Amino acid sequence: MKQMSQQTMISALFVALVISLVGTVYNVNKLNELPSALGSVSGFATSIGGKVNLTVASTVSITLPDSNISFGDCAPSVSGSTLSSNVSTTSWGATGICTVGGIAALGPDNITIQNDGNDDVNISVRTSGNASQVIGGTNPYMYFAVRNDTLRPGCFNLTVGRSTSMNYTINSSVSRGYGFPWEWINFTPVGKIFAICENLSYVDTADSINLFVQVFIPSDSPVSGAEQNATLTFSAAAS
Repeated sequence: MKQMSQQTMISALFVALVISLVGTVYNVNKLNELPSALGSVSGFATSIGGKVNLTVASTVSITLPDSNISFGDCAPSVSGSTLSSNVSTTSWGATGICTVGGIAALGPDNITIQNDGNDDVNISVRTSGNASQVIGGTNPYMYFAVRNDTLRPGCFNLTVGRSTSMNYTINSSVSRGYGFPWEWINFTPVGKIFAICENLSYVDTADSINLFVQVFIPSDSPVSGAEQNATLTFSAAAS
């Protein structure tokens, strides 16, 4: 084989370099043409959407900031005595009948039910004992009635057609045996569940109702010799 001269080899190498360079420039030019053919192409997204999901569960909870009504030591008159925990006169409206710690009892007094959950609730109540068991004698009775708390009124679901002014007296002639009972309702029979508020609000400034009790002590009510009581159980369910 004939040996290539040094000059020939340099020329061939130069040609190869030129071809390689031309090829590289051609390929770069083709890459530069891609954006116009494919539109704007970027290696990284400038923004992307995301989500944060949160579900707040319903919490049903009630408390009794004031959980006791105490009529005290009571000696009924010869015709019997009616005591109402909603009145502000001495001895629950029956002067000289009841004392608390040796001093004339002074009302009013009530049980306060407060919604401290995060949902409106329906409130109900039942008693562990009726008037015959707690008071005794001839024809005793034990009634209850409900009012909005003055500072934190929370129950406004009134029957259609009734005033929203809430100025009814407890002995209102407008009878209502369910929902928000404005009149006195007999606590009988034992264990019966009474609805006392439909839709008690959970808003902190409007979340409370008060329950009052009225009892009649017959003149022949037996001397108990010890404090008699009835336990009231309040229940709540989401509205």
